[in-house]
Amino acid sequence: MFAPLSAAQETTTVALQQHPKFRGIVFDMDGTWCEPQHWMFKQMRNVLGIDNSVNILRHVETLPPDHQAAAEECVRNVEREAMLEMVAQPGLMKLMEYLGSQGIKKAICTRNFEVPVEHLMKTLLNGVEISPIITRSSPSSRTLRVYLRSQRSGVSRPAR
Repeated sequence: MFAPLSAAQETTTVALQQHPKFRGIVFDMDGTWCEPQHWMFKQMRNVLGIDNSVNILRHVETLPPDHQAAAEECVRNVEREAMLEMVAQPGLMKLMEYLGSQGIKKAICTRNFEVPVEHLMKTLLNGVEISPIITRSSPSSRTLRVYLRSQRSGVSRPAR
């Protein structure tokens, strides 16, 4: 859906009323808030010894329990390195200001761990109110992933 960023772009009040009003937007992090850093996925796969066909986080989850912590730390180390090179997407703060002026809530749902998200909030989104922030280690993260997978597979919520 197109959302004009200034009154000058609005064609008519009637045209705008035909579109639903956003109440909130859930954003991912990499490639959405900041410019993509494709190199980090290659580096994670190299460190873990897996090829491009293997999902990084699913691979870590399938490792024996005594290997998971070390593999997760390898992934986190790459994320820590990448966070130092984060660059905001062009127009990010203008968009945040616009959404704030319209009362549109903002949330983050990402597969990153907390430290890069905290870095993003302090360096690129300082002062922007964002809630909730769901990372891969948030308690609700697993529930959310199960819900999203069920939606993709066509499983619907039972009728009430």
